[in-house]
Amino acid sequence: MTGDHRATWPLIGRDRVLNRFDDEVARHRGVIHLLHGPAGVGKSALARALSQRLSDASPILVQGLAEQSSVPLGAFAAMVDELAPPTREHALTDLVQSLGSRQTPPLMVVDDAPRLDELSAEAVARLITGFGATVIATARAQEELPARLGGLDASGLLRRHELGGLEIDEIADLLQHRFRLPAADDDVRRLAWETGGNALHLRMLVESAIDAGQVVHRGTHVEIRAGESPTRLAALVESRVAELEPDARHVLCLVAICQPVAPGEIIETFAARRHIAELVRRGLLMESAGRVSIAHPLIAETIESGPEVSAILSEALRLLRRDAAPARRFRAAEWELRAGRPTDPTELTWAAGYATATGDARGAARLAAAAAQLPGRRAAAFAAQLTAATAASAVGELDVADARFDDAAALAQQPRETIALARHRGEHLAFRRGDPAAAIAHGEEALQQLDASDTAPLDADLWRWRTLAGGSSTAPVRSAIAATIAAAARGEFTAARTSAVVLAVPRELLGDDAPSAAMALGIERFCALRAAGDGAAAASYLESLRAEAHEEVGLFTALLAWQRTHDGRFTEAEALADLALEQLGRWDGGELTPFARAVRATIAAQRHDTAAAARMLEELDADGPVSGAAQLARAECEAFLTAAAGEPARAAEVILRAVENAIDSSYDFIGALTLAHAVRFGDIVRAARVAETLCQNSIERIEPALAVLDAARALESGRVEKVISAATRLSKNALTASAVDVLAMAGRGDISDADRRRLAAAALALRGDIDAPLLHSADRPLLTPRELDVARAAARRLRSREIAEELGISVRTVDNQLQSAYRKLGVRSRDALRDVLAETGLLTAP
Repeated sequence: MTGDHRATWPLIGRDRVLNRFDDEVARHRGVIHLLHGPAGVGKSALARALSQRLSDASPILVQGLAEQSSVPLGAFAAMVDELAPPTREHALTDLVQSLGSRQTPPLMVVDDAPRLDELSAEAVARLITGFGATVIATARAQEELPARLGGLDASGLLRRHELGGLEIDEIADLLQHRFRLPAADDDVRRLAWETGGNALHLRMLVESAIDAGQVVHRGTHVEIRAGESPTRLAALVESRVAELEPDARHVLCLVAICQPVAPGEIIETFAARRHIAELVRRGLLMESAGRVSIAHPLIAETIESGPEVSAILSEALRLLRRDAAPARRFRAAEWELRAGRPTDPTELTWAAGYATATGDARGAARLAAAAAQLPGRRAAAFAAQLTAATAASAVGELDVADARFDDAAALAQQPRETIALARHRGEHLAFRRGDPAAAIAHGEEALQQLDASDTAPLDADLWRWRTLAGGSSTAPVRSAIAATIAAAARGEFTAARTSAVVLAVPRELLGDDAPSAAMALGIERFCALRAAGDGAAAASYLESLRAEAHEEVGLFTALLAWQRTHDGRFTEAEALADLALEQLGRWDGGELTPFARAVRATIAAQRHDTAAAARMLEELDADGPVSGAAQLARAECEAFLTAAAGEPARAAEVILRAVENAIDSSYDFIGALTLAHAVRFGDIVRAARVAETLCQNSIERIEPALAVLDAARALESGRVEKVISAATRLSKNALTASAVDVLAMAGRGDISDADRRRLAAAALALRGDIDAPLLHSADRPLLTPRELDVARAAARRLRSREIAEELGISVRTVDNQLQSAYRKLGVRSRDALRDVLAETGLLTAP
């Protein structure tokens, strides 16, 4: 009696191996753990099992596929398509920022990491270095990681683990799960010897034995007789593929080229439902999330070396282009070019543009060069030549780029073509050739050919090139770095922006100054956003910098941690500060560690961990002289320690003295970010006076200082509507902890119960994600989350039964929660409730 063909191949726990790796992986987070072992040994299953032990959250799953290794960000193709249009720039940064924000910190499984394309490897590396991601990766024995990931070893961010095969008892367990009966001991030992415990090899041998009728049930056990199948794994895979029907190989080959692919697309094309089911049963295909893919890279390698590829390629290309997904369309162009098939130059030009937009300069240069060699219509030929010129410039082939730009110039006829040529050629000349004067000359020549209404994009570039040309002899890079940071710290953002022009060049042209230049550019933009009063945009910008930064990432993590402390989001701030200290331990190009340490100490002080805060201050003082930002962060820590000792007036003095020193040291803007604490500690009059000084001294608007001044004056006036408005302004400036305390301070004055409720409701609206201990506010909000949900629903005039159905609670609970909300807010009707919620910003759209 033969085995059950319908049974699925089981997975077993391998608890011994998991336990061996588990403690190691748990102890070393924020690194890449590489599981090395022979093909088919079970690395992928073990990686997923380890990730499940590390976190209840689903890991980010990434698969390295040879078929996608030439596609920029190919391993993340589906995620990139969800993020942005195919021609959008900064796809790598957007992807890393999006993934980095999904979990804190992220957890990833990267299967077959050596087959990642260069940019996918870069994305994984940035998630580790910028966001503290823990990555469990797999690689076959003797295969190396992409250079970017392998380079993490030098920073101590790569740990290697060797994985062997299944033990005999594990093989026996696996076979018993497969057949629901134990296998004969002799057969288990023979299979262990033949396969070396390799899980894939074992499955192939056993399934071959089933198909050959060599599995016999004896009632109490099964016998798995030795057959004539090859015993070497690669030969066995070839044999399993060769014995398929032609149509089944057809389907398998199509999946190999297009994977992952929806079964319906193949079934519609080949009426091959039974073939897919059979291929899955044989272990050659696997299904996941409604798509099928090749079960193991060895199978794909066997197929792609066979004769079926050329026969199926036309159908595969149509399938890849069917849904217009950019990454699949790109794969089609690559396959077509690789196979030497006639290719539309417009399609190759598009593919080169896609590679450029996702950051693959070398791929773009190769594709654009191929497109430029093909005949085509004038407009298409112009696009191909311009794309080829730009790509050649990006990879340093400057003479080739010059020639391509000349070819493009000979084809340009339309105004938009003239503009595009002038802009791309100007960037090439100004930044690659180091000749901004030539860029200006070409730009001005283009202007003569254009109507005034068409020149705006080119005008902006000409301003940059003229600034660069005017300052190139007197403002070298290091001077520009210093000038940019100094101007931003003072609050002179126009001057900072002008200095930064010299730094806005491709990173590789800056040599050893690249990290410092990136920090200067980041500081300039961050300060400008904070000065404009857009705290949310500033935080988002820092997140984007963490996604694209190199060794300088620690500064941006530390700045974000500092902003989160002011915003009252301490759980996030603490994790960021710890990560920043790790990052700066690997590279600190500007005495930044004291700043990060001071931020971390301030968090400890506000959490009332005075011993830890004092210890960190001692470490900080041992560092010697520190930057102005570090001095301000240190003052915040000292002030909160002083307040915890029962001396709020002296705490306010610590803050005010530090801000005044910052003004004297030309750190006006940075000082404005710390000043709000003085209001919280109760010195309203002097805080207002220092805020006025900041505003009067500043050439440009510093919104955080204006917000502090507004809050101090509102508290002095005692007018509730002014206090609520001022608190809202503080919150928009990412000073939400101060905003909520200001509302609480106003609530302690001689005001009516109705006004006190308005202040409490406004505080509830602002609290959001605050988890910091506040100085003046009760730890518990005015309304519980459930009371707020019920109150909002009632304000929309829903009946109690409708609210109960919407929230999934009982009618009695709704009535109780609603009465509690009425009592706390001092209202007696749903209309009055609606008015109070609307006035305080708590009423959300239905």
